[in-house]
Order: sequence, then C-alpha cells, then structure tokens
Amino acid sequence: MYVPKYDSSRTVTVGNNVLALLKRTLEFQLTDKETCGEYYQENYMNYDEETHSLLSLNDLRPVHFVNAKQGGLLAHPRNMQHTSRSIHGKAKNCTLISEEWDFHSLRHTHATILYEAGVPMPLIQKRLGHINIQTTKRYTDHVTKKMLSMLDEVINGDNIDNNLE
Repeated sequence: MYVPKYDSSRTVTVGNNVLALLKRTLEFQLTDKETCGEYYQENYMNYDEETHSLLSLNDLRPVHFVNAKQGGLLAHPRNMQHTSRSIHGKAKNCTLISEEWDFHSLRHTHATILYEAGVPMPLIQKRLGHINIQTTKRYTDHVTKKMLSMLDEVINGDNIDNNLE
C-alpha cells in the first residue's frame, strides 16, 4: 500500500453502474475468502486516512482492495503494467489501441470525458486530486472528435437559436 501523494486521499462519487460492479466484485471477494479459508491473504495498512499520517506497525488496520487477485493478494501496479503489455501484444494490428496505452491512460480518458461533458476544470482537478490546475489541463489538452464536432456546430450556427427577434 502506498501513501498517497500530497495528502490526496478523497472520496469520489461513482455512478450506479460502477457501484453495481463494485458490489459484484466485493461479493466475489467474500466468496473467495470463504473458499480459501485460512489461506486467504488479509491486507493491512499503517496509514490513517483521517489524519493523513503513518501509524505504528503495531496499529495496522485491515484494508480491502478493489483490485485484489484471487486469494486476497494485492494486484500490484506492476501486474497492471504486465496486463497492458499483454493487450499490446495481442492487439498489434489493432489501430484503436495506442502503443503508449496503459491503465493510467484510463485516468486521462476519464478527465477528457468529464471535460467534454462540460464539467468545470476545477471540479475535474478536485476529483483527480491534483494540487495544480495545470496538471489537470495536461490531461484534457488534446482535441477529440467530439470537441471538433462542437466547434463545427458553433461555427456553422447549428446551436444558435434562430428565433431571435
């Protein structure tokens, strides 16, 4: 378990579809824990999210990772890197998957989708836990097809109310 950068622990809202997926994941983990019995790997942390400080090793707290492997083992970020490399290997001829894509790219995609939907930049910054708004802007500084379409609508007057008096 890593201590978050910049005391950036936060609560984020999720939609009903994500909540349902998280509940199914938890059900799977509870079943897995029951199946593994004493061999299930419990995980603990020594970080207090309320005070943003490290606790003594005698005061460890149980933690339940969303991204755990079978048997309760933590899916380390390196596992996710390996998975993305496997995807690249299997999708060599797929132009939809960039060679630079990795799981962290989903964070960029999330920020871009929020930006395209009109969510104000400071809210995106807060959701991502960035201290500096410039960091957030780097996530959303690329032009997408949807943005170009919106620009065309404005230039062509497609979004202007023609009932002006």
